[in-house]
This record gives sequence, C-alpha cells and structure tokens, in this order.
Amino acid sequence: MTFDTILSRGTLVDGTGTPGRTEDIGIQNDQITAIGDLSGASAAEVVDCTGRIVSPGFIDIHTHYDPQILWDPELTPSSWFGVTTAIVGNCGFTIAPMRPSRRETCIEILGNVEAMSVDALHEGISWEFESFGEYLGAIEKRGPALNIGAFVGHTALRLYGMDDPQREASDDEVRAMRAQLDAAMADGAWGFSTSKSPAHVGSSGQPVPSRMATTDEILKLGDVLGSARAGVIQGVSGPGLSIEDLGKLARDTGRPVTWCSLHQGVDGGKHWEYSERTDRQRAEGADLWAQMGCLPIVSQFTLDYPYVLNSVPAFGAISGLPRAERIARLGDPAWQHEARRQVEENIAGLTYQIRWDRMSVAESTAHPELQGMTIAEIAGAGSPLQAMFEIARDDDFATRFKLIMFNYDQDEVARLLDRDSTILGLGDGGAHANQLCDSSFPLHLLGSFVRERGDFPIEKAVWRLTGHPAKVFGIARRGTIKPGHFADICVFDAATVGETPSTRVFDFPAGADRLIKRPRGIDHVMVNGAFIRRDGQNIEGTRAGRLLRP
Repeated sequence: MTFDTILSRGTLVDGTGTPGRTEDIGIQNDQITAIGDLSGASAAEVVDCTGRIVSPGFIDIHTHYDPQILWDPELTPSSWFGVTTAIVGNCGFTIAPMRPSRRETCIEILGNVEAMSVDALHEGISWEFESFGEYLGAIEKRGPALNIGAFVGHTALRLYGMDDPQREASDDEVRAMRAQLDAAMADGAWGFSTSKSPAHVGSSGQPVPSRMATTDEILKLGDVLGSARAGVIQGVSGPGLSIEDLGKLARDTGRPVTWCSLHQGVDGGKHWEYSERTDRQRAEGADLWAQMGCLPIVSQFTLDYPYVLNSVPAFGAISGLPRAERIARLGDPAWQHEARRQVEENIAGLTYQIRWDRMSVAESTAHPELQGMTIAEIAGAGSPLQAMFEIARDDDFATRFKLIMFNYDQDEVARLLDRDSTILGLGDGGAHANQLCDSSFPLHLLGSFVRERGDFPIEKAVWRLTGHPAKVFGIARRGTIKPGHFADICVFDAATVGETPSTRVFDFPAGADRLIKRPRGIDHVMVNGAFIRRDGQNIEGTRAGRLLRP
C-alpha cells in the first residue's frame, strides 16, 4: 500500500474522547485512508510523530473573519494555532448581502461594534459582491488556507431589506429578508446569526439593526432554516431574545442553536443560572448550546476609541463627535461625574462589569511606571475617569488601557466547560484585532487547563476542540480522525503547547494595527491533506481550505 503521507508513531487522540493510542496514519490526496501499523507501507513522505499528540484540526465556531478573508486568505493568526475550520459571520454582522448604498453604514457598524479598523475595511474590502452567494464566490476565488463556513447576519439582512433598519420590520420586509436568507442558504450559507445584546451598539450610539427586531421576526427568519432542514442558528441573547426564546427557536426549527455568551461573571455573576436555564431547555427537547470561551476576556482600548465603554450612554453620546470636541467632553468634570455614575450603576444593563480594580494601564509612553497598575490604585479616592484622562492626555490619547471583562475566575471557567450543555468557541478572530487576541484559545485550553491545572484529560479537551463542535454544527467527515474523513490534522507537543504574550503589529490594510500571539508546541498542521505548518513554521501561500456548505 502506498500513501502520499504517513504520520508515524504519534499518540492518536482522535477527537471522540476515547483514550489516546500509538498509531500510524496514512493519507492519500485529501483523506485519511488507513490507521494502524503502517511500517510495511510506502509513502512519498513519512513524518515521525513520536512523542507528539496527533489530533484532528481544531474547529473555531465563532469568528469574524468576514472582511479579513478578502485580504488575508491565510486567516492569521488562527491558522497558526492548529485551527483548520472556522465559522465566520457570527452575531448578525456580515458584509453580505449588502447594497452599494449601505456599504458605508456596514463599515461604521463593524468599526464600532467589532472594533475593526475603519481604514482597513475601506482599503481591504473589494466589494465585488452584493448577494451572499456572490460573497461566497469571492471566498472561493481567493482560496482560503482554512475550511470556512459562513453565517448570514441579521443586521446585514435588515440593512439590505429595509429603508430604515432602526425600527420594527413590516410583514413585507420580513418576507423580503426571508427570501434573501433562503437564497443564501441555497447558495451555501452555513446558517443564520443575530444579536439582541445591549453591548452591541453601532455608530453614534445607536443599537445595531438586529436589536430592533421583534422576537417574532427572529422566529420567522429561523423558520427558513427549519424548512431547509439545514444550517445552524447563532444568537447573542438580550432583551427580546432570552434563553427560553432561543430554546423555542431550536424546538420550532429543529435546528441546533448556540447562544452567546456564557462567560464566567456575566451579568454580575449569573453564569450558573444561565447554564441551568440552558439545561432546562435541552431537557424540553431544544438542541440548544451555551457557547463560551476559556481565556480571560481582556479588552484593550484607548480613550480616543474606547470600544468597551461606548455602550455606556455618556460615552456613546460623544462617540460620533469630532475628536477635539470628544476630548473636551472627556476632560469635563461634570461629564466625568455623570459617566462614572452610569458606569458604576451599570444603567445600560451591560453583561460585563466595568470595574476600576479590573481596569489597568497596558501601554503608556509618558507613564511607563504606571503600566500594570489598576485605575483604582492610581485614582485612590479621586475620580478614576480624571486619572485616566490625565494619563491619556500626556500620551496624546495613545495610552492603552485594558479591562478584564469576563472569565477572571478560571476555576469557575473550568467547571462551566465541564457542563454537558456548553460548547467551546469565541475565538473572535478578525474582531477587536487591536484590543485582544483570543483566537489562541485552543492553546490556552491545552496548555493551561490540561497540562498546568489538570482540569481535563487531553482526550476530553481535544474532543471539545474538534469532535464536539463538528457534531453540533453538522460538519461532516471532519473533527475526528477516521478512515474516509478529510485529513485536517494537528500534531503538537503536549509538554510545551501554549501561546506567547500578545504583541502589536501594523500589517493590516492602511497600516492598521492588531494584537497577535504566536503558538508554542504546534509542530505540524494539515488541511485537506496539505501541510499549512511544518516543523513549527507556517507555510505561506498554502490554500488548502474549502468553502463548506451544509
């Protein structure tokens, strides 16, 4: 028997949760064709994997690479971290379908709610598409490094189908959105995404369009997937879209529904309540999953562009002002007093707490001595916002602050990850690029929770990263290593796997910056039988990924 590649003598952790075992894996073309003792077989290449874990490639079900894939089909940094399949278009935010007249509004929303560089979006989005099917064609034309499934976003549907998306839709407008969604599903969309989160605020402090939808509108759009008997629904819960509403959506459509976000510390510590409510919906027949990440959710920002604060009404009200006016307001003691009150009373009902003892100085040229100190420590008995303003002013408002939003108690995170109703995701790749880099979450799971903390056996962690999301999302012949399955494979060193600290680079269109991490212990990665990483180095230009259709 002859193979293209044999991965020899690695410890196979196959994505099913069963114990690891020493095996050879034979690969021909894009598929796994044999598993066992292949010492007597020949191959064009034999890769010695002794002392390494051989697992399925990781699946990231929550990314926002929709624009980035147009200028970076290698989908960095996710492709560095052992990820072989990514789902784009989460939270209702997609760039298709999109009429030419709404492109600027779309960019403004992505800039505000997903903290994408507006300059990079203007330069990097080619806009050779209008319909969702044409957008999928643009992805295929570029040949991505990873396998891609794409949701249709509710906000995009409203921008496309309504003259004023900041109101309830008429029956005719809902029918028009259903028609667009139906066409997108026929063209190969992976499903539908929406959001009712109060934290999702567009330009000038306005709610994103999906937040203006009624629950009935969301149910009717979900029915398109039910009629097609295909696809997954992803929703961000909020007023008008409760966990119970999402459970009804799952039961009515017969489709899997995954909701965001089950963070530790959400809504002042209601994570166990939300997890138990999800369990109850599942007990009543809903294919409902609580989606969560495992990294501490830490967001960086500047006062010049305070993404995580813009949902506070006082900040949102000034977000669209010219820079000089905005800075003048930030320094106004009366404005500071009111903004502080709104923050500390959480009058916007944000799911995360803005606490001065969880906010610190991340980068400051003028005051390096303050880096790592919390705003509570710096301000003392004084005004925290005045302290931030003075530090930022000395840096021409380039000071970077960081806020620990969620998952600050990793013991609680481990317990939540162990729940049967939890699904692991939230890499968020492509979004908040200059604020965080959470797409390394597979490495954090394997390095921190498995090796350092011992919360899970490696077989369970790999299943959470591979077999489990593949099963829930209906990703056929991926997520497990079996003969006849596609050769999406990650080979890593369990003793060293992990991530480096974040560093800032300026490699996006228009010279926009982003935070990146580098992997440790990821030796080889294959996508559809082709190496995109060898011997600890990524191979640039490999376009082995495919557009996945349900």
